[in-house]
Amino acid sequence: MDNAPDERVYAVPDRHIRYAATKAFFDTKMTEGSSVREHGIKMLSLVEKLEDLQAGLDNDTYIDVILQSLPPLMIHLS
Repeated sequence: MDNAPDERVYAVPDRHIRYAATKAFFDTKMTEGSSVREHGIKMLSLVEKLEDLQAGLDNDTYIDVILQSLPPLMIHLS
């Protein structure tokens, strides 16, 4: 009998990973005075992760969430 642990017991289901990535994406907000570049990189990284996980979000949703993650002053400048 094989004594190796069953990998399925210790594996985190994709749904939990997708949930955590989606939550991080929707909850991330840029703080005033922080780097726009760093925030953009972080948001694009989350978008790529969600795409890899096949989260099912469309491009318009990604754009809307990224714009909503910016401080109010940034929105008025665009």
